[in-house]
Amino acid sequence: MDYKPRPEFSFGVVVSGPEEMRKVVRMFLKYGVDQIKLNLSGDNFIWDAEESVRNLYYDQKIPDQLLSAPVTDEQADIALGNRFTTAKLGWQPRWYNPSLERWLHRITVPTQVIWGENDKLFPKEYAARWGAGIPNCKVEIIPQCGHVPAVEKPEVTAKIVLDLIGRS
Repeated sequence: MDYKPRPEFSFGVVVSGPEEMRKVVRMFLKYGVDQIKLNLSGDNFIWDAEESVRNLYYDQKIPDQLLSAPVTDEQADIALGNRFTTAKLGWQPRWYNPSLERWLHRITVPTQVIWGENDKLFPKEYAARWGAGIPNCKVEIIPQCGHVPAVEKPEVTAKIVLDLIGRS
């Protein structure tokens, strides 16, 4: 059987680590898939403490400042508690809730999805999926911004929120 490219065909694959990714790439190569577009979400459960801060921001001056500040015992305890809670809520199946999409249509209030274009935790493609599933939803992708738009681009984020309030 000859392989014929079908540009209209695509599918998604969720992988949970490097070994699974190697298996997926080997499968693509074996069956002649000639173009692989990856939209990988970051795995914050394998990031060390510094990566966990750095990967949230596009502008690395922010994590530089955060990481250079001394950490009190109380702050360390809060960070550890946050990490445990994050693991409890997002560990399995890695920040993915298969039921979410079928519930999004039930949101009836005006909704604004604000996403950083350079988010390393959740790719910007997620924003479009959420926006498509929520009625009366507007999606804004902020350029040169990571996972925390309210910190990294506060003026832009504030304008978007104020526009939402004006729309409501």
